[in-house]
This record gives sequence, structure tokens and C-alpha cells, in this order.
Amino acid sequence: MSLPARYVRFQHTKLLRFLLGAMFIIPVMAVGSSVRALSVSPKTINFGSVTLGKSVNYTVSVTNTAGARVKISQIVVSGTGFMVSGLSLPLILHGGQSVSLLVSFAPTVTGSATGSVSVVSNASNSPATVALSGTGVSIQLTASPSSLSFGSVTLGSSSILPIVVTNAGNATITISQATATGNGFSVSGPSLPLVLAVGQNTSFSVTFAPTVGGSVTGNVSLASNASDSPLNEPLSATGVHSVALSWTASTSSGVVGYDVYRSTISGGPYTEINSTPIAGTSYTDPTVGSGQTYYYVTAAVGSGGAESAYSNQAIASVPSP
Repeated sequence: MSLPARYVRFQHTKLLRFLLGAMFIIPVMAVGSSVRALSVSPKTINFGSVTLGKSVNYTVSVTNTAGARVKISQIVVSGTGFMVSGLSLPLILHGGQSVSLLVSFAPTVTGSATGSVSVVSNASNSPATVALSGTGVSIQLTASPSSLSFGSVTLGSSSILPIVVTNAGNATITISQATATGNGFSVSGPSLPLVLAVGQNTSFSVTFAPTVGGSVTGNVSLASNASDSPLNEPLSATGVHSVALSWTASTSSGVVGYDVYRSTISGGPYTEINSTPIAGTSYTDPTVGSGQTYYYVTAAVGSGGAESAYSNQAIASVPSP
């Protein structure tokens, strides 16, 4: 059945109106923010006092606080001793995203230092800056003398030498421990821990008491908070044997002393080993060698310098070493 032309025109007009009306029902799409901004936290870092040769680290957080993405293109550091690590550039941060970088202070000279870290980007507030400050301090111990040599020390006896330790830096030093290594060496001194002000000094005593013959080396180590800790003092010494002699006093009149003679051959020949007559009836020979056998005799010395005949021979065998 065919429809009247008027009905068709009506329906066509109604559909057109519907379609035209539909053209105005268009969803509105949200457009992202074009604002770009970065923030850094903290904005100020004070590293305090840092010893030369050491470093202190702080973490700085960098955040995109706006909607549009931000491109970080450069990190600029100023000030002696300040450094930055932890970021690979260029770097994109989306809205709300954060990243961390490590800021370090490793002074090479003493005194106050200031600087900054600037985060350069396409943000509207670029560069975002962190203010930096710190102080380089020298914490150094020195010892005088720089080494100790005890020379020859007889077994069974001891020798003591001093070490003067001085705070040669520009900050206080705490000495926490003193130790000695090497056979026969020991160290003593003030109670520890000990705080030394700038320029102040103290003394330690090093003792060598050999128990065996021969050359010995060692070391005194002073542990502290100094940048050069531990402070090491080289030690050297020689433990030597000795032979103790004694005899019966002469009954002759006019005797003023005795001379001592030694040989490495039984029956001599003998060599005098004392420089002046010995007033008593005993003598210690400190010039013997390890593993040797010696033969000794004595002679009484009169007031005019004349000597008596030799005494009976005494034998002494020195241990080895």
C-alpha cells in the first residue's frame, strides 16, 4: 500500500529533526592540564661538619606536582665538594610521579662551603633548586718521633721510650684504643677513650722487654675518629743475651778493683772487656752472641795498676737464639 505524499514528507521532516537534534548531543572530552611544575624536598640541606676524605649523603625527592608531564633535562651542581648521582637524563615525570637523587658532600679542603643543586626542566618553575651548605674539617693525629728504635736490650731487662701524639687538625679527636704488636712490645698511657682538643697532645709509653734474642719489629696502633686512623708507629729492637759473672774478693792488700777477660777458646788468649777496673765482685757481659760459648778469667788490680795472675777459668754457654 502506498502512503500519501504528505505523510511521507511528515515522517521525513520528523526524522531530519531527530537527526539534527542528535548532532547536538556530543560528549565533551576532558582535555589534560597544560600546567607543568616540579617540587624538590628538602629545599635546604646542611651537611654539618664532614672530615676530609669522607662523605655524607642526603636523598632529595623530585616530584611532578601538576598534571602535564615534565621533562627533566639537566642537573646543575655548584659549590666545592658537592656532587649528585642517581638520575639518568633526560627523564620524564608524569603527574604526581616522583624520583630521588642522591646529593653528597665530600670536602677536599677545610672550611665552610655553600652550593646548590638545580633541577632544570620544561616546568614553569624551572629550575627547582636545593640550597646546600657544609663544613670540611681536618681530623689528623701526628706522632713524634715517627718511629721508635730501642737498639739492643738485654734479655730479662726492659727499655721504655715515649711517643707524643698531637691533634694536628681543626676539630676535636677521640682516641679510642692503643695496641702494640711484636714480640716483647707493649704500650701504656692515659685512660681511653681520650678527647684531644685542637693543638692538644698526650704521651704514650712503649716498653720493650725481650724474652728471646735477635731482631724484633713491631707496631703501635692508635685508633681514633681521625681521617688517617689508625695512626701507626713502627717499632724495632734487638733482644740480646748477657752473661752474669761473680767472683770471690782477693785477700791481697792494696786491691782497688778487678779486670775481666774473655775468650772463645778455652785457655785463651783472653781479651779485656771492661774499660776501667770493677770495684765490686760481679759484672754482666752484655756483648755476647746467641749460641756461643765463652771463657772468662779475672785479675785483681793493685793501686799502682799492676794485675795479679788470672783466676780460674769460668765457662758460659749462651742460648740460641
